[in-house]
Amino acid sequence: MKKIALFTLLFFPAVTLFSQHYKNNVDTVVANFSDCKYYKVINKEGLLIEEYYLNNNLLDGTWTTYYSNGFPHTITVYRNGKKTGNLITLGKDGYLETSISYLDDHLNGLYRVYYKGTRINKEINYKNDIEDGVKKIYFPNADLQELGYMKNGKRHGLNAWYYENGKVAIQYHYNEGILEGESESFSQDGIVIEKGNYHLDFKEGDWFENYDSGKLKAKGKYIAGEKQGTWKYYDEQTGKLAKSVVFKNGIEKTTSK
Repeated sequence: MKKIALFTLLFFPAVTLFSQHYKNNVDTVVANFSDCKYYKVINKEGLLIEEYYLNNNLLDGTWTTYYSNGFPHTITVYRNGKKTGNLITLGKDGYLETSISYLDDHLNGLYRVYYKGTRINKEINYKNDIEDGVKKIYFPNADLQELGYMKNGKRHGLNAWYYENGKVAIQYHYNEGILEGESESFSQDGIVIEKGNYHLDFKEGDWFENYDSGKLKAKGKYIAGEKQGTWKYYDEQTGKLAKSVVFKNGIEKTTSK
């Protein structure tokens, strides 16, 4: 997975700071327009490494940085010195790596990360620098790996994870980051392996466990995440009760067959 290219957030916001960074190894060409100045920065080999616009000494318009091979590295849109619009990062081979939406220097909108080529690795929605809305992560083959929903930076509602064959692996319900409600986990063949409910992040109430064949393996109760009372375990071949185990606060007390 490609590393998320957020280093541009650390770039220097004005030409004076840029010049300090590169010392005397660059030349800067300045063109004056009626409403702004255009800067083109060239290194000692004569290669373009950066171009941008300043209005009242603030970045305004498109700021582009370049690799030594001439390909664009980052393309950022500024308004009045603040990132407003898309920040695009590309690899040295010209492939798109990230596309990030900003508003007044804050993450707002869709944040995309790409695999090599055009396939999407992840899509995350932001609001004021916080994950908010639909969140999707994909396998390299473009199949969905995760489908989540975020609210103020916390998981909310139904969130699901998938196997590479496209079948659901597990799904949880959340209430502002806390597990709450029904949960199910599945085998790669779509068989329910475990099913029950959560309350305040803990397993609660009746839970069921199945063999990969889909036959009942065990059933019993949880209280605050601990097995409590009698749990019954079943033979996969016959379907008959194999044993009963009494738990107290998750600790096995007695077993009978």
